[in-house]
Amino acid sequence: MTTPILVVDDDPTYFELLEVAAQRVIGDRFEWSHLEDGQDVLPFLERADAGEAPWPHIVLLDLRMPRMGGLEVLQKLEADPRFRRIPIGLMSSSDIPGEIRRAYEAGANFYVTKPMAFRDLEALVSRLAAFWLDTARVPDHSATLDDDLLQ
Repeated sequence: MTTPILVVDDDPTYFELLEVAAQRVIGDRFEWSHLEDGQDVLPFLERADAGEAPWPHIVLLDLRMPRMGGLEVLQKLEADPRFRRIPIGLMSSSDIPGEIRRAYEAGANFYVTKPMAFRDLEALVSRLAAFWLDTARVPDHSATLDDDLLQ
């Protein structure tokens, strides 16, 4: 079984490297969806909510994108009750403390600095997969709060 992951990054080359790194270290455990523009995230998730696209187990947002950056996308997702339960991580080539703080204040579940070396990217993917696939539990997107309380 594969786990759907949504990656939003305006650099298609970085996404391809991420896919290759994941394939090398964890195989086919992820089903990737890729968007290059933050403005496309809400329409994609609305399609997922309607069963027309894979519901992501995790969303990875690039912090800096030209039209709508990761923080703005995160704020929109946090404002919509349908999408609040999706774990969301921000990624950036920057590790500026103020940006990291703003990400968490906006509701990010994690923040990672994009590795520059491919082997470091493989290590990051391995650690993220170990935590988000093997350790952490995320809620069923189709369950309501009432459903959760009854079980």
